[in-house]
Amino acid sequence: REKASQGWYPSPAPIGYINQDKIIKIDLQSGHLVKRMFELASTGDYSLRKLAQVSCAIGLKSKKAKKRLSHSRVQGILQNVFYYGDFDYGGERYKGKHEPLITHGLFLKANESMGYTLKPKNNNLYFAFANLMTCSHCGCSVTAERKVKKSGKEYIYYHCTNGKGLCDNTFYLNETKVEEIIAGALSKLKLSEEIIEWTKNAIEDSYGEEKDFRQKEISRLQTKYKQIESIKDKVYDDKLEGKITEAYWQERNLKYQGEQSEILERLKRLNAAADDFKYDTIELMELSRKASQLFKEGTPEEKRKIAKLVLSNPVFKNGSIEYGYEKPFDHFVNVVELNEWRSGRDSNPRPPA
Repeated sequence: REKASQGWYPSPAPIGYINQDKIIKIDLQSGHLVKRMFELASTGDYSLRKLAQVSCAIGLKSKKAKKRLSHSRVQGILQNVFYYGDFDYGGERYKGKHEPLITHGLFLKANESMGYTLKPKNNNLYFAFANLMTCSHCGCSVTAERKVKKSGKEYIYYHCTNGKGLCDNTFYLNETKVEEIIAGALSKLKLSEEIIEWTKNAIEDSYGEEKDFRQKEISRLQTKYKQIESIKDKVYDDKLEGKITEAYWQERNLKYQGEQSEILERLKRLNAAADDFKYDTIELMELSRKASQLFKEGTPEEKRKIAKLVLSNPVFKNGSIEYGYEKPFDHFVNVVELNEWRSGRDSNPRPPA
């Protein structure tokens, strides 16, 4: 939320952008294609089906699967305010610091031409914990509804959907009580700075050999890259002196460029992987330590995300909630003393191979 308030979208970049150097930048390969979609949509001559066909023809495909964009995905792109410079997060709209792909005017014209009515998200009917729990009596989802007292005061109550028509669980639970129970569950995640620091040092010590190997491999690849660069220079000199043909030089040059690209990709993976496990572990531990406070201060969407991330199989039972903890948070419950934490850890904190 702090990152969002600073103008940076704290989630994966949408198609047309990439996450790079901890910020979001325009993807030089797909950004102009997304802009072209907006331009085509603004003419009023294209349906969603046609836009999906055109996007596939010009090479605009889904990020991960590299498949043709579905009609709903195309519509989602056209209605995403991120492309003109804003973004939505946690039920609020922010002014982004990322570079816009299109103007606000083009965004409005494209949506108007497609017949889309742009309305702000209505959070008044958002129930943070709906469908997050199941009923212990029948296994159906637990839903929520708004009740208005004669005094005019509104309350949100959670109850079984009774989707099978057989449930006798007639209990209703006030949302305030639901939040109290979840906050209580999160407050049991107790990790001190001393424990986090010890774990970080233990991970660093256990990864000594791996670090040495990575550094040697990085040095080897860097040397190889320079060697190929020297060979490229020599082949180019041979071309200038007429010792080899232009066609042969181009063939060799492409081969060497390909080898260097593979080396750069390998170096990128080695550098990125060096501290991933350490950082992920420490971030999870930090989240555990702050989870209860983050939950209390969060928006309804953030509260739902935290509860879903930490709690395992929450069950609505007799007017209360039973729950477990997802891994690895189950290891962080009621841990206060460092000796207690150390005695419960394996001597080697690395993940299994």
